[in-house]
Amino acid sequence: MEEPGGRLVALVLRGLRAVCPLVNGEKADWATAVRELDALGGPPGQDCPVQSGFELLKQLVEVHRRSPDQDPRITDAGIGAACLSS
Repeated sequence: MEEPGGRLVALVLRGLRAVCPLVNGEKADWATAVRELDALGGPPGQDCPVQSGFELLKQLVEVHRRSPDQDPRITDAGIGAACLSS
């Protein structure tokens, strides 16, 4: 039996897996990323890593929705940070 928060974690992870190719400059699976984010309906209210994953997914999908014909690039901003650029 799946724990109640397990479904939320799975949605976040599937959404992140769909956008993961962006790290290598490849195409994301936007249909999956959007579907998983929409299924969450809002912040999952989980622990910090899950919440951080949700925020990253949300930001990437928002960038995609503004410019659906152009994939964002994920670039290193130094000191362990990443920036989104289009």
